[in-house]
Amino acid sequence: MHGYFQAPLLDNHDYLRNKVHALVRVMDIVTNRRIIENLVDYGCIDTLRILFRNTRRCLIPDRWIYDTAILKNNIRLFEVLLEQDGSVTSGLVNTVFFFGRDTFLDRCVQLGKLDPATWRARQGFTLLHTALSWCFNDTGHYPNMFQLVVSYVEERGLDPNAIDNHGQTALHMAVYLANERAVRGVVNALLLELDPSVLTSASETALKMAKQRNVSSWRLRTYERIARFLEAKIKEVETRDLETYAYPLK
Repeated sequence: MHGYFQAPLLDNHDYLRNKVHALVRVMDIVTNRRIIENLVDYGCIDTLRILFRNTRRCLIPDRWIYDTAILKNNIRLFEVLLEQDGSVTSGLVNTVFFFGRDTFLDRCVQLGKLDPATWRARQGFTLLHTALSWCFNDTGHYPNMFQLVVSYVEERGLDPNAIDNHGQTALHMAVYLANERAVRGVVNALLLELDPSVLTSASETALKMAKQRNVSSWRLRTYERIARFLEAKIKEVETRDLETYAYPLK
């Protein structure tokens, strides 16, 4: 006996159904969590789906089970949780980005639980803001995750020039944080879609922000490199036929 279920009988659907129903009758929060943990440990995801569908009790008392699915890279469990709960919070999205689970993010989109065009984190961040925060930092580098978010610009209506609660686009945010890799990544990926003339609440373009940073010497050099890079890219686009682009860079 391990937990609430006998391992030799886990392939017996009648045993699982009867066992789960018996437990549900007397289930409290602790029992609830242990049942789910046992089913996850045994890989009984279909049984877990049946359990969710056939009881009115709250079977997801907190977000720990989502973290378990993401940590263990269990996409089937993640899908079951989305079916039952369906809410995609900022915390959940950040966890998905932290572990670089691009398939999990795309499954949220494919199942209609997250709309890249309208989704916002508490700070007003779009998915592009979030991608630049997580995909180019010291904790990890996830090019596949970033490219997936970039694909949502054309395929799902994600606006690369949308601003957050501080009036910053994703490019502004990357510049403000002196994240040179993020700046280069988003500009190279979305050169013709970005509008660097967008102003923050402090009336700064991304280029002006890079030029006017007055910080420590190592960041100053980073800002100088970012400013030169942005100037070069703006000049590159200005040499093209601007009439074919929605956002001519001036």
